[in-house]
Amino acid sequence: MNYKLAFLFVILSVVITYPQQFTNWKNYTDMKEVRNVHAFSNGVWAATGGGAFLYSSSSSSFTTLNKAEGLQGIFLTTVTVDKSGKVWFGSANGTIDIFNPDENSFRVILDIFNSNHINKSINDLILSGDTIIVSSDFGVSLIDTDNLLFFDTFFKFGDFPTNTKVNSTIKIDLIYISTDEGVAIQKQNAVNLSAPESWNVYNEDDGLPSNKTLRAGKFLSDIIVSTDNGFAKLSDTTWVPFLPQFNGKIISDFVITGDSLLILAENKVYLYNSNQLNELYTSPNETNSLSYNNTFGIAIAGSKGVIHLDASLTESLLVPNGPAANQFPSTSVSEDGVFWSASGKDNLGVGFYKFDKTTWTNFNRSNTPVLPTNDFYYTYAAPDNTVFLGTWGRGFVTVKNDVIKVFNRQNTGMQGIPNAPDFIVITGAGTDS
Repeated sequence: MNYKLAFLFVILSVVITYPQQFTNWKNYTDMKEVRNVHAFSNGVWAATGGGAFLYSSSSSSFTTLNKAEGLQGIFLTTVTVDKSGKVWFGSANGTIDIFNPDENSFRVILDIFNSNHINKSINDLILSGDTIIVSSDFGVSLIDTDNLLFFDTFFKFGDFPTNTKVNSTIKIDLIYISTDEGVAIQKQNAVNLSAPESWNVYNEDDGLPSNKTLRAGKFLSDIIVSTDNGFAKLSDTTWVPFLPQFNGKIISDFVITGDSLLILAENKVYLYNSNQLNELYTSPNETNSLSYNNTFGIAIAGSKGVIHLDASLTESLLVPNGPAANQFPSTSVSEDGVFWSASGKDNLGVGFYKFDKTTWTNFNRSNTPVLPTNDFYYTYAAPDNTVFLGTWGRGFVTVKNDVIKVFNRQNTGMQGIPNAPDFIVITGAGTDS
């Protein structure tokens, strides 16, 4: 088949190979915002807002992947592993990176990134035999895992609008596509899947609890689908309620393992087995997706890292050491070689960070109560290794020999703006002779 794009028929995919980059550069990013995970027997791969990381349970160590290592996408949205062990990453900008752990090298597919679609996010990658099925903001694409060539792309399903956002796709015997308009299911014996009439489509009029469907799967003998308003299962040509306990809830993800169903809904993990529903875990933070391996256990992609639940449901938080945010409005290096950075203003700051060439340490009001704010906007390292950190409206802070001091109008006489004298913004500092 030809690889079809809306604007062009492309014969060969744009594939670039990058060996791992052994240079003097190293990227450091915040990887707490985990969007997707892939658990395997010896650990978990994580796709994050700051690149990718691997956690190895055998060595209790992290491996991070960023631009310096050859990764092209940065805000990663999904991850999967193919039959040969290559790791596939999808990105918000349409980039698809393929990492070969054996060769320590990357290949990148830029067809979607270079397309003329406005919205290009890769929302899901899933392996089906020798094919990676790509769910994107504008349709479904099929990529051969051996030669990395697209051999088909589908933009139109039944009477759904062209370029409907696809949240996930699965192939059981037929292809099932979960979209923002409902569910599209390949018709029996349909060959030309680019033709809209090759798909049966379903929405709220057919019994779905919502048009925004998130994931489909086959649980025991039933085809089920999760939505932002609960579950449904297919009965002949209509959808009927499934697990009414979840009515009105956003089902972020689910995993089918044998006769059991693991469900992630509104920051809680549930186990459904033998008609019994049990709550296993509640996360204090936002959660995005779910993965399971019977050796490793449960991995949850969350806003503070990967949450790992082992067989005894013991919780651990997995995230590589790094800065508290991917925000560096002002940086400086002190005479002792320590790197310092501010984080932001207008209630977007998260404190300040330092890096001593080995470890990142993050300072904020939660772990350092003496700080007057988290809005640190400016840094200056003086020759005597005193570091000055200017805030957005709360004076400045000095750090020397791990001692933190706060300076404001009360102890310096500095004046802020006329209608708020205490609101002191520090945007510069220096040392005289």
